Amino acid sequence: MNLRLLLPCASLVLLAACSAGPTATKLHPDWQPYDNAAQGYSMKLPPMWDIGHAQVGGDIVAFNDKDATYKLEVFTQPTASADVTEYLKKYDAEMANGFEGQPSLRVDGSSDVMVAGLRAVERREYGLASDMHTLMTYILHGGKMMEITFMREDGKELSASDLALARDIIATLVIRK
Repeated sequence: MNLRLLLPCASLVLLAACSAGPTATKLHPDWQPYDNAAQGYSMKLPPMWDIGHAQVGGDIVAFNDKDATYKLEVFTQPTASADVTEYLKKYDAEMANGFEGQPSLRVDGSSDVMVAGLRAVERREYGLASDMHTLMTYILHGGKMMEITFMREDGKELSASDLALARDIIATLVIRK
């Protein structure tokens, strides 16, 4: 066997294995754990986020970073929808006339993603009445819809680094069946 051919192939296999990367938990060992036993999920937040002052109200939990730049909300509610797409069609129809008979939501982008091993939909949304840009992640699990909202407190459009932070946080989500 020719070693000159074998070494580049072995290097490619090693590179491919490494590019998959460590899990989000290993990427951020200094992040703070948050566990919501009632809703069956846990996640990690960066050290600059204030978990101790999380606003908990029934099916919604809200977090802010200590500088009050960002807000993250996790809302969980029962749904009869069979999948995320069906749920969003109903939601979008409601939002079409949601504020004084006018559309209250604009979807600026949407993609299917995997979160916690489940199919999810990530959307960049703009609340017309609230003047807020958000990154929304919708996950259906066990008859519940989980809506994760990430936004800047000033309502401004999310930058590439804002989106990366939101996705890093969401990547730490663990949903218990």
